[in-house]
Order: sequence, then structure tokens, then C-alpha cells
Amino acid sequence: MANEDLVSWNAILSGYSQEGNHGLEAIFVFIEMVGEGMGLITMYAKFDSIHDSIKVFEELNCREIISWNALISGYARNGLCQDALKTFLEATMKSKPNNCTFGSVLSAIGDAQDISLKYGQ
Repeated sequence: MANEDLVSWNAILSGYSQEGNHGLEAIFVFIEMVGEGMGLITMYAKFDSIHDSIKVFEELNCREIISWNALISGYARNGLCQDALKTFLEATMKSKPNNCTFGSVLSAIGDAQDISLKYGQ
């Protein structure tokens, strides 16, 4: 597909889900759609374009934990540790964290110089 966007992905997904025994194809399209979003979030973050990562994340219709992980990692990679922690807290309220989630937030905490880990501060 030349111009893949959310509308075209949703149309394909809807078509598969409405056509009899095409549930498996719909699942594969969904996985590809989520994976592409995560890939774009990661790519933009690696090129120090975290604002584009955020934009892609915000445009996702379905935010799975892998999308949250990509955004948390992107914040950590770009030295935005406070944003990584805030996003982690939001992710834990909206999705079930996994090992990658905790690894990403620990990386952000490890890089944070402005966050005190002392008790009571």
C-alpha cells in the first residue's frame, strides 16, 4: 500500500473482520498496524525527534503496551526522564506492563540526575 494511514488500516481491518472466516487475517493486520506504530515511535526517538514520536503515539487508535514501551524508551533515550516516568505511570493505568516496560523505566531512572531516589525526597 503506497500511503498507509490509520484510515486505510482501519478499512482493511474492518473488511477482514466482516468477511466470514478471516479473523486470522484481521489479527495479522492488527499486529502489523501496531508494530508499525511502535517502529515509527522508536525510529523518531532514535533520531532525536521525540516530538514526532509523540505525534505518532497520539495518533494510534489502539495503544498496546509495546507502544507505551516505545514512547517510554524514547523519552529515556532523549534524556527526558521525568516524561518517561510520567508516561510509565499513565501506561500502568491503561495497560498491563511487562518486562520491557520496567526495563525502559529503570533505564530512565538510571539516567536521571534530577530525580532523588533518597527516602523522603
